[in-house]
Amino acid sequence: TFYSNYNCLSDLLAKRNYNLMSIQGTSVKYAGNGNFYNTHGIEKVKGLNAIKNYFKEKNLEISYWGIHDDIVLDYASNQIKNFEDQNEPYALWISTVDNHPPNGLLSKNCKKISKHINPNHLKVVYCNDVYLNKLINFIILNDKKKNNLIIIHSDHLLMNSNVSRKFFKDEKKRKNLFLIIDPYKIKEKKEIN
Repeated sequence: TFYSNYNCLSDLLAKRNYNLMSIQGTSVKYAGNGNFYNTHGIEKVKGLNAIKNYFKEKNLEISYWGIHDDIVLDYASNQIKNFEDQNEPYALWISTVDNHPPNGLLSKNCKKISKHINPNHLKVVYCNDVYLNKLINFIILNDKKKNNLIIIHSDHLLMNSNVSRKFFKDEKKRKNLFLIIDPYKIKEKKEIN
């Protein structure tokens, strides 16, 4: 078990009968994620094998960590559509890995849309920004009850890499991101440091 005594957001949502799912392009065993989510009320933990099976007719490009983020987010879009069609409350956790230092994991699809950027790590950052923007727009467009919240957050500070050394010479300026998007209530940006 993983922090079984803690009452996490997923535990609270499970008690309110939310449909809960976790999606990641890596194996569900990676970093104990599958165990953590199962311990905290998320029964549907989808990883590398589930995504490969879903797209079985496609020849998926896989990095040494797993399925690239663009495919993971496409899979997530399909799951969101399914949840919206069920007309019940749901929450979905999506984990991405392509941005990971030291150089990021550059996919063929990412190469196509980021030719104008150097180095490779920044190509991946650019692509994930494009992919996340597409997913956010998809969520808002398909939100039948017009009540979805979107939360985007980093799981740790940017690790040592050429990008961190170039753009974050002062380590105190590195920050974790915790972004809440409420397309229906929040009318102006608020920044909290």
